[in-house]
Amino acid sequence: MSELAVAFDQALEELLPFSEALDRAGDNGSVPSGVREELLAMGWNGLVAPEEAGGLGLETTEMIEMCAVAGRRLLPVALLDEALLLAPALGAAGRSAAEAVVGGRASGGAGYVADASATWGSDGTLSVSGVGVRLSPQAQLVGLVHPQWTAVIPLGDPGVRLEQADALDRGQGVHLLTVTDVEPDVVLEGWMNGGGVAAGWLAGLLADLVGGADQVLSMSVSHARERQQFGRPLVRFQAVTHLLAEMKARLELMRSAVARLAFLMTEDALDPGFLAAALWSVPAYARQVCESAIQVHGGIGFTWEYGLHLYYRRVLSVQSMLGGSLDTAAQAGRAYLKED
Repeated sequence: MSELAVAFDQALEELLPFSEALDRAGDNGSVPSGVREELLAMGWNGLVAPEEAGGLGLETTEMIEMCAVAGRRLLPVALLDEALLLAPALGAAGRSAAEAVVGGRASGGAGYVADASATWGSDGTLSVSGVGVRLSPQAQLVGLVHPQWTAVIPLGDPGVRLEQADALDRGQGVHLLTVTDVEPDVVLEGWMNGGGVAAGWLAGLLADLVGGADQVLSMSVSHARERQQFGRPLVRFQAVTHLLAEMKARLELMRSAVARLAFLMTEDALDPGFLAAALWSVPAYARQVCESAIQVHGGIGFTWEYGLHLYYRRVLSVQSMLGGSLDTAAQAGRAYLKED
């Protein structure tokens, strides 16, 4: 890892202890406001914003590395939404990027609109029904990402209704969002049309899963080396080593896909078909890594206290948000065949 990523990893280890992540999930509680303020002070919301706007101005490859650290340390996903979707969208639309990054204007979260549940009125208003979104406390905005468009919605509009949901990925501020004839603050191109903000957010989500899968594999290798069975460590059993090897292979495929995606974005040559394929394959491989980890750990892998489920729930949540394995596979096929 780069020096910046190492420093970020060490900071998150102190700010977000694993035991506290377990407690938040158990209570379905949000991250303390003080943690968000410390992250803002570190420049988190300015990951991709230019330096003149108060951001860090990181390149795409550096941003990907930071998101992998976030996944390893289970940073609440709404904070990733703020840094990679809301703040850049406000900046792209000229809506005071400096305020969004430094002043915390980008407080909120995001959701993915994968189906036809959204309609646009002739007057530029948007209506959406029952979309799952993740929100930080005191959220002001929510970003909605559709393959064809990206919109930032003000949550204070009377046409917005939020209902808190007890979701699978607990402690992430999940709500069901219904929007009726609301004019978005910002409207940008979707990732299928070359929208860089949406593509960057999706790339960050995938990198987050890579970081989580990496941590799960590390936990599994350590357990297999330390756990004794019939007088031998688990790692000496062929069935276990095969599982670990398959996990490693899938992790490297995930890394390669996200690295290729970052390269294409850096070269301003984003291929929507490749991104669509990554939206299917990376969550699918991350899920397989988590499921294999549970097998390697045996009974302890199912326990709440051990915490493998936090990474597994995160993968399942992202995979579901993107439309599920079947819908994302179909979307990838359509993108490559260039079907409407």
